[in-house]
Amino acid sequence: MTTNELNPTKQNNEGNNETNNRVNYFTGRDGGITLTINDKEKELLQLICEEKSIIQIAETMFLNAEAIKKQKAKLAKKLGIQNTSVSFLKFAMQQNLFKID
Repeated sequence: MTTNELNPTKQNNEGNNETNNRVNYFTGRDGGITLTINDKEKELLQLICEEKSIIQIAETMFLNAEAIKKQKAKLAKKLGIQNTSVSFLKFAMQQNLFKID
């Protein structure tokens, strides 16, 4: 399974497309609330869903394991899901963030 690249675009004043670094079309469990996740949260979600360990994620993101644990818990709370890999994967699949090869 590989993740889709999330690069929403918007038009600038000149009519050119530019990449929007924030993903803001997620809906929460509590009915239609729009959530915004930044690039680091998006990267963390991707790595969790790729079944990377906390240590592997920490190495990839150049942080320590404790920082990753805190960020993971914070992201789970923000998304309204449990802090488990299965919950993150389920959320990502419900939001069509993955294509299955």
